[in-house]
Amino acid sequence: MTVPTKPTTISEYIAAIDGDLQVVAERLMELIDGRAAGLEGKLWQAQPVWMHGKTPVVGFKAFPRWVTLMIWNRDGGPAVEDASGSLEVGPRMATRKFSSVAEIDDELVSGWVGQAVAPLA
Repeated sequence: MTVPTKPTTISEYIAAIDGDLQVVAERLMELIDGRAAGLEGKLWQAQPVWMHGKTPVVGFKAFPRWVTLMIWNRDGGPAVEDASGSLEVGPRMATRKFSSVAEIDDELVSGWVGQAVAPLA
């Protein structure tokens, strides 16, 4: 009997995602890594999150039908401006769901990540 193990790295987390959503997660990881210099990417609360010290900044979480990009709010407000209106802004974070890699606008996602990271540099 094989005992399932929990992923311990972002790469293991992505490898455990089924089907086309794995490609979505890979692309989000690439875009975040490309803009999150100086942040530590790790599994935090069982999901990939890029941290500034002990503070979560940006990450993603896979669900059965989509992968959700998460950008945590700072100082009581959104960490990014979204002229596109495609982020859902909540009390703790802004999110965007992606069901396929074709839905990812690289420039838009990179811009959001860059905004979230800029004040931390």
